[in-house]
Amino acid sequence: MNLVVEGYIFDRIDVSEKVTQIVMRKKHKERYNYICFVAFGWVKDRINELDLQQKDKVRIEYYIKSKKWNERYSTDAIIEKIDLKERRTNQITVNFETGEIFE
Repeated sequence: MNLVVEGYIFDRIDVSEKVTQIVMRKKHKERYNYICFVAFGWVKDRINELDLQQKDKVRIEYYIKSKKWNERYSTDAIIEKIDLKERRTNQITVNFETGEIFE
């Protein structure tokens, strides 16, 4: 069973040559929760090809996997597919008196 989430990238962390993490921030009630997704193999390559960065809007299909280590369980959200929905836009500032543009 694949789960799906759509939203904006809060952070991208290149952990190693083989692993990348995509962090999203989702609002639940009155709090923000951070969700870290893990990418391996061709999915990591796709993230690099798309040059996904902070504030890009993406759609992620993922699955949950848990494993036991030292008598405790840890759970990962592993990306199976990621698509770019909207590229981030760079905001510019304009001085309305002079017309000067600041990036």
